[in-house]
Amino acid sequence: MGRLIRVTDAALFFIITVLLFSFISCNNKMSEIKKDEAVIIYDGDPAVDGYGWFLSINEMKYKPIELDTEFCKDGLIVNVKYQLLDTKWSCNWQRKEYPLIKIIDIAKE
Repeated sequence: MGRLIRVTDAALFFIITVLLFSFISCNNKMSEIKKDEAVIIYDGDPAVDGYGWFLSINEMKYKPIELDTEFCKDGLIVNVKYQLLDTKWSCNWQRKEYPLIKIIDIAKE
């Protein structure tokens, strides 16, 4: 009987894990992959009330989840492949929100 309980517990754990990952992936929707030219913008040091690094794509500012230090140069023109996320990045004290993007590929022009 002890062996039957262990197998049932393992199966239950597996089912819960699969359902949890399915739920998380459904709620963290991303758009299709896009490719555009972008300009890197530095909007001040976050340690002193700045916003950090952004990408300007078609005159719209986006906050990248991660930007490699090689591309952290204000005014740098790049070609970027990215996904627009459903969530936004915000600065609480100024109540501004910017769309978040996940960079898939980035290269200097």
